[in-house]
Amino acid sequence: MEESKLEEMYQMVQDNNRMLRAMRRSAFIGNIVKVVWWVFILLVLPYVTWLFLQPYLGSALETYQGLQTKGTTASTNLSGLQDLLKQFGGGTGQ
Repeated sequence: MEESKLEEMYQMVQDNNRMLRAMRRSAFIGNIVKVVWWVFILLVLPYVTWLFLQPYLGSALETYQGLQTKGTTASTNLSGLQDLLKQFGGGTGQ
């Protein structure tokens, strides 16, 4: 009778050991998957996004710089026009 109970307990201990090992293995693999997922989100995804957006951003930056140059040129031309108008209108305003 005692030997059958010992055998039953031994089987339970083996089952528990198998289950605990499976749980630990599952948790370990889950942690590895979690780390890989966060590396993907924090490093790979922004890099791939940059690769796809970079040509468009470069084009937009060139357009913005061109507009700045044209704005400076327009300001210079307006200043020259004001000087020209002062020369023609010379003594009337003073």
